[in-house]
Amino acid sequence: MAAGSTTLIVEGLPADLDDRIVARLTLYFSNKRRSGGEVSRVLADPSHRRRALLVYDVDDGVRSKVLLRETHQVDLKGNLGVVTLHVRMPPEDVNSQVTRRDEAKGEDEAALLLVTSGKDREYLELVFEQYIQDPVLRKHGKDTWILPISNQSDVESVCAEELQKYGISVEVYKEKEEDTMDRRRCVLSGLDDDCFSDNISVYIHSCSRRAAHTWEAVTGDRIVVTFKEDIDVHQFMEKTFTQKFNSKEIEAYRLELPKSVIVQGNTSTNSEDFLRLYFSNKKRSGGGSIKSIVHINQIKSTIITFEDWRVAQRVAEGKHTLKEEKLVVQLYYPDLQMVLTGQTHLQSNFSTDIAIPVTFELLRFIRCNDTLREELTSALQRVHAMVSFNIGSEHPQLELKMSMDRQSLGLHRHGPSWETNARREVQTHLEKYMVEHIPMETEVWHAVKGSCPEVNVATALISFKNCTSELVVVGIQEKMKTLVKEIKSKMEKAIDELQNTVEKDIQLDSKERLGLILDLVGDGLVDVDLSKNYENFTLHLKGLSERVQTAETLIQKVQDTLTAKKLDSSHYLTQFVQSLDLQKFQNDHFSQDNIVAVVICSKESVTVLAKKGDIDRAEKKLKEVIKQEGIAISREYDKESFGKQWKTFYADLRKELESTQNCQNILIEFSGDKIELCGFSSVVDDVLAKVKGRLENKKIVTKDVPLKSVQQGEFVEACMNHSVGPQLRDLGATILLCRSPQSQCLKVTATSAQIEKAIDVVNMHISTIITGKYMYSKAGEAKTLKNNKSTLKIQAKSIGCNLEISEQIISQQTTIHLTEADPKTVAGSESALEVLVGGSF
Repeated sequence: MAAGSTTLIVEGLPADLDDRIVARLTLYFSNKRRSGGEVSRVLADPSHRRRALLVYDVDDGVRSKVLLRETHQVDLKGNLGVVTLHVRMPPEDVNSQVTRRDEAKGEDEAALLLVTSGKDREYLELVFEQYIQDPVLRKHGKDTWILPISNQSDVESVCAEELQKYGISVEVYKEKEEDTMDRRRCVLSGLDDDCFSDNISVYIHSCSRRAAHTWEAVTGDRIVVTFKEDIDVHQFMEKTFTQKFNSKEIEAYRLELPKSVIVQGNTSTNSEDFLRLYFSNKKRSGGGSIKSIVHINQIKSTIITFEDWRVAQRVAEGKHTLKEEKLVVQLYYPDLQMVLTGQTHLQSNFSTDIAIPVTFELLRFIRCNDTLREELTSALQRVHAMVSFNIGSEHPQLELKMSMDRQSLGLHRHGPSWETNARREVQTHLEKYMVEHIPMETEVWHAVKGSCPEVNVATALISFKNCTSELVVVGIQEKMKTLVKEIKSKMEKAIDELQNTVEKDIQLDSKERLGLILDLVGDGLVDVDLSKNYENFTLHLKGLSERVQTAETLIQKVQDTLTAKKLDSSHYLTQFVQSLDLQKFQNDHFSQDNIVAVVICSKESVTVLAKKGDIDRAEKKLKEVIKQEGIAISREYDKESFGKQWKTFYADLRKELESTQNCQNILIEFSGDKIELCGFSSVVDDVLAKVKGRLENKKIVTKDVPLKSVQQGEFVEACMNHSVGPQLRDLGATILLCRSPQSQCLKVTATSAQIEKAIDVVNMHISTIITGKYMYSKAGEAKTLKNNKSTLKIQAKSIGCNLEISEQIISQQTTIHLTEADPKTVAGSESALEVLVGGSF
């Protein structure tokens, strides 16, 4: 053993010592920072299979530093994982055994094999496990590895095998004096884009004993480290092999000295033969034998590869001028496909956000389509860009923002080319779309849009621009040609039809006639645009000549079925009718009896417009529903005193009418010698009885008869449109429906002598009212009832019944939200058919 050397014993191995464990122990105890020393070699303890000997050739306080740590956490990899080992001093005879082993070393001396293969580490280790136990590969260069082997017999075994069938070549590694590997440059792999760039130099310092250096990001997960001076490259590579970076396993290998240079400058006037002559002339350019010349850009960039790396170094160091054109010549690394600058570029002098103008229609099409939007987003994520759609501004655009952290390695790796790559990715994506602008007049578009082909929003989007009179069609290229062709065909057809389009105005005499004609025409007008003007009572038809003529004929036929009759009406009747909501009146009294008619009221007269078969029924119904009565004041009354009494009586009468919500249902006029009453028949009869009672000085009494339900009140009101029953007429009594917020009742009015008999008659008739409720919830039943509601009511009324149909909401409802409204409940519904049957008043 050499003087000053020392040996320590490692205990606590979980398995027998083998080549793999020896390799792991060597890596750990060679790390001075981790173990306290730098071991020279690791040997087996001849007295125990699960112990090892650490041999330090120089003991400069190493022993005490290693022993001071007490325990060592060593990662043995594989199934063994991280184990706790103890180091102690050996007995005296161990040192002598080590000395003898060193002296006997030679026959089984360890060797290094240079393995060349494009396969990954795991594959290579699987191959070599067939020949040696626990092979440990160390990265050496691009596609090259160093394989330590413990004895000569294993070396011969591996070299004797035909490993070419696995894509592997093997040779004994001997470091030459004229090594073709760069002693100052190494490639570190395993550093992905998420690594923080500030920590990289710290890591390199840790593995290189703080050697001055620079680093450059290259493609993949690699960086190139350039040291300012020569270092122990093998030790640096061993350190990176054992020391992780942010829990990432790092591999280092040496960079081969390049044989290529890249020539940049204007060489358009220089032929390839001229360049070959110049750069192969050692005296002129420092060059030599040329292996190949490749033009990257015929004018600006050419790669020249020499047979010897020394020639490339010499040429790159010189200055070159050809035909008064200065050329820039730099070493070019084919494996990296780039020139190394030897500088650490940490300044981000490049764009991190850009805006790309896109047409509004195309931008909207992509944004509104989930699949297309996701395709674009995913494509841009691959080039480290986030995208947003700015569609609301004056200039619609795609806004891209770099997705990498400003402190990340990815920023420096991809930053300089980020904008170019992002723009290229957007351009590639947008090229699969097509935007077609079809000039088109507004009237042509109105003619075309109803027959436009159905468009799947996933393939196309159609929009019309009034400001520019054009149809914009945007969609996927392969689908667009057929779609645009079909639209243009329909446009040509529409233009031909518009050239044959005519317009026609039909003048009518009133808005009521116009409305009634529209109701009767219904859906009979086909392929004709119909517009109406209620101010000047006109119908405007627009369409093909033939269609307009058909529509005009249909409207004329409807007009021929109508007739108008001016009623013999007084001033009071005209005034009362003017106060009514005529549309509601017609719905309540004409429609329910299936009478097709409207009431036209002017300042001086009342006219009924109806189908010829309904004119008499309409007149009869109007006279039945609206009644006019006049009461003459006898001469025996003093006009002055009666006028005062009338004011008091009228005030009480108005209060009573207000309480029954009937003020608007009657018109009362007092002229001094006559009282005029005009209004709905039931209200007029009630007021007439009270006025006559007052004039005849009879005591008139009004009493309430309660009703059990709203349905009873509706039935009674419907029947009151007919003549008052004989029994009530004989008693001089009237009835009036009162709708109060609390309940409904009938107000019965008669003289004090007849009031009780009148109430008995009313109660008797109310008792005959029968209510039946029928529920229809089967598929189609409710819909059929609802669609035929008016017809059913007319039929029910013809047999003395009052019918109401209402929709009931079933349980298990689904809640939805409507725009600018409270939540509404939508569910299946069932119709309840409620029928009231009773005697007629």
